[in-house]
Amino acid sequence: MKITGEFEVDTGGIVVIDYQQIPSIHGVFYWKTDEEKCKKVEIDPGRYEIQYSVPNTWYGPVTGKEVIDVSSGQLIIGDPCYFFSGSPDERFDWGFFLGATRLKTFFSNIGFNIDTGGDFFFDVELVLKKLPQKDDVSSFLTAGA
Repeated sequence: MKITGEFEVDTGGIVVIDYQQIPSIHGVFYWKTDEEKCKKVEIDPGRYEIQYSVPNTWYGPVTGKEVIDVSSGQLIIGDPCYFFSGSPDERFDWGFFLGATRLKTFFSNIGFNIDTGGDFFFDVELVLKKLPQKDDVSSFLTAGA
């Protein structure tokens, strides 16, 4: 599956994360505010290998590959500052997030950040490949035995 879009960035990065995991990074995602700035993609729940490409960052082209779990079936793509836009204590939560992560790849299988080097509008391409679950692999291996 391929996902493309242009994203406005105000914090020097684009986060790709399972919607259900946003509270675990102290975020509060309000669709009323955030749906204009972020993209929500419905996918089958599971583990995914995601290849990303951003051709026009401040560093030049950036590519990479990450593996994340999307248990909710909803993948959110966008600038992480919008994950805190409606939080009751927005400054504390955003400050905690920045202090804890420094916007690096940090999410431990629930998401990742693409460092754009600065703010602007960036074209993003994601290619998702669903990976087999451990149960799927073991049943495959025992079937051949």
